[in-house]
Amino acid sequence: MISMMYKIALLFILSFGCFTGSALLAQEKNPAPEDKPPENNSPEKPSGENKSPETPAGETAADGENQTGTGETGAEPAKNPGLIYYGRREPSRLRWTVGFGRGEVKPGVVSEASSSWFLNSAIRSSLDSTYQPVLPLDPGNAAKYWSFSTGLEYAYLDRIFVTANWYRINQGLGTQNSTTVTFLHPPSNAFRWSYFEGMRLARYKEDRRSVELKYLHPVLLRGLKVGPYAAREWYREDNDISYGSFQATSGSSTFLPGHTAWSAAGAVPGNYKMAGWVVGPAFRYKIFDWFGLQYKLGIVSRKGGYNQGGYQIMTVSEDATGATQYHALYPFASARASDSGIRHVLEAEFCIYCRFTITVGILKEDLSRTYESYGGYTFATLPYFYSQKTPIGLGIGETANSHELRKQEIYVKFGTDIFF
Repeated sequence: MISMMYKIALLFILSFGCFTGSALLAQEKNPAPEDKPPENNSPEKPSGENKSPETPAGETAADGENQTGTGETGAEPAKNPGLIYYGRREPSRLRWTVGFGRGEVKPGVVSEASSSWFLNSAIRSSLDSTYQPVLPLDPGNAAKYWSFSTGLEYAYLDRIFVTANWYRINQGLGTQNSTTVTFLHPPSNAFRWSYFEGMRLARYKEDRRSVELKYLHPVLLRGLKVGPYAAREWYREDNDISYGSFQATSGSSTFLPGHTAWSAAGAVPGNYKMAGWVVGPAFRYKIFDWFGLQYKLGIVSRKGGYNQGGYQIMTVSEDATGATQYHALYPFASARASDSGIRHVLEAEFCIYCRFTITVGILKEDLSRTYESYGGYTFATLPYFYSQKTPIGLGIGETANSHELRKQEIYVKFGTDIFF
């Protein structure tokens, strides 16, 4: 559903931009005939009187765009409505925006589970006969979410922009909307085969704050501006993770024969705190006074730490008697992580009465997460039962590969301007 909405919004923005751009070019190539001014029968005045002042060639307006082009008499000034307010040209603008979005995300903790758990369990089972390897089946699906954003932007001469943004997701994931990773336990002399849910993402939170500096310069077409931008970004990601930790011993096992254990209650928090930079080119095409398109291509690079700690209740049942006991699992982990990749932002902006704006946008992120170091272990109150998360103390599976973070979102922002 989100993918279909994403494609429809992208098609709408591009189609509307192409249509209005074509209409503008056609209007410029075939201007409407001007009405002939009435004859002036008043006596002629000396040369130089009653002439409107001309803008010398090369002189720039408040927005920095060339007003007269070649400097010929009668050339139409290039206006920028972003800095024109009720007929007055103002050098500065302050804009406050509030927005809401709908999207889907596949967090790194979900992407890394399949490959990491497989490698870690293979190493542990080769060293310890009381441990069972796992085979990944379903790598997990993306989780749907709602987002909130707000920002404050200062623009000077419609060229220099300083922006402070805050973006937040706080999405609880129920049974119907959760993202799960499933595994298979192969049978052996000590274990029975089993198909189980290895992890379930119970809640996803993301808090991203940034300060951005952008410069746009007029090029080629009227209304088109291009320039660089750079943003300092502070990122926090909180995941509430429920680990399945399923294990079933056979009747011939030399340790705890005929027992089944699983973790069905509790969620362990796993938190990322990172900081970094986002840099890249920015484009804006102001097609009409009331409509424009803008696009930013961001190269994301951020680093920070990961910490996990908590407990889960584990249910242990004896197959022969049905007797049930309750124990606890304590997963802990600490790591140094980094994210890198590309972020796309495409927006269509509608201006209303010069002071208000409505923006429809698309956000797409394709990032990869790598670990410089990873350490962790899961302790249990019952011997011979372990979690599949980092069973060997070192996260060899986590550090051996990169893990994708994928997000796509459609959003709407409402803004109001103050000119001074």
